[in-house]
Amino acid sequence: MGLKDFNYLIAGGDDRQLELYKFMLDMGYRVNIVGFDDFKQNNIFEYLKESEIIIFPVPSITNKVFLNSRYSNKTYIFNELLEYINKDSKVFGSKFNETARLFFLTNNIEFYDLTENQEFSILNSIPTAEGVIQIAMEKSNITIHNSRVLILGFGKSGKCITHLFKSMGADVTVEARKSSDLAWIEQYACKGIHLNQLKYALKDKDFIINTIPTMILDEEMLNLVNKETIIIDIASKPGGVDFMAAKRLGITADIYPGLPGKIAPKSSAKIIYKIFSRILSAKIK
Repeated sequence: MGLKDFNYLIAGGDDRQLELYKFMLDMGYRVNIVGFDDFKQNNIFEYLKESEIIIFPVPSITNKVFLNSRYSNKTYIFNELLEYINKDSKVFGSKFNETARLFFLTNNIEFYDLTENQEFSILNSIPTAEGVIQIAMEKSNITIHNSRVLILGFGKSGKCITHLFKSMGADVTVEARKSSDLAWIEQYACKGIHLNQLKYALKDKDFIINTIPTMILDEEMLNLVNKETIIIDIASKPGGVDFMAAKRLGITADIYPGLPGKIAPKSSAKIIYKIFSRILSAKIK
């Protein structure tokens, strides 16, 4: 049995899932799509019953309740979809809630959280980093070259963002907590600073990029930030910035979830395909 012998369902999502659907159709896959109003669709519940491979979006759930369906006027409560899933299917998605995880485990349904896959996270950091650069250029009236940049966090996205800003000639400072990360930051020819010293690095920056999904830039910290600084938060919602305080202080600060789907949906779709096809190929050998 090969990958094209399965019935696939792409359920909900954004431009990434649209591109994935087109890509798989062109390659001859048996694939359906739901959660997009532009497509004539059968009932989502019937598709869930019939499909052997189900691909939910990244992330799969919005507001902790609903299927992530950016291009649909219909709303689906994610937990209500679970009972219709074929028990012999394999499920892909990300950030499943505890109810969904328990359902999959109880019913012996194979499920894969793409954001927990190291290869996916590394590859996905590339369009994320390019998106940050694009936003920085659009929001400012200065060049990236010679700009002063502070990056909060040195995970996969933080590393890629650091590399891109540095390669474009920016003066880059990176916050990290581990001594090993601070050593790597030095190897990147950037300045490293520990979180407990962060307040000393805030004042003179043109851009601050946050990748940490916990509150880092609270009102006390924001009071140390230059009013002309542009803050770009790419952490999972609610992010790591007190946005209401930033607004009161007159600081430009916004959160940008799902950058890969907005900046490079075709490339992002191919990353999703690459990961799930590798997992499936290993399973059917």
